Amino acid sequence: LWWVVALFLFFLVIVFYGMLSAFGRMLFGQGSAERSRSLEKVSVASDFVMVLMALLIILLGFRVPDFLDSVIRSCIYTMGVK
Repeated sequence: LWWVVALFLFFLVIVFYGMLSAFGRMLFGQGSAERSRSLEKVSVASDFVMVLMALLIILLGFRVPDFLDSVIRSCIYTMGVK
């Protein structure tokens, strides 16, 4: 049932994109036409970053790289969490 997993992940990315896009609009708001034009460039860049972050979250959900796993374990050990 890999196609079900792929479909679920696809729609999950769409949901996260929609949520983050709405959050970005709330954060930056709507302003004058000049401000709106300048925010279009920021919007395109932030959309790209949001999609990239969503893909990273999905990829790291399947397998955490060894170096990242060792960093996380070191932090846990340093904090004294058991």
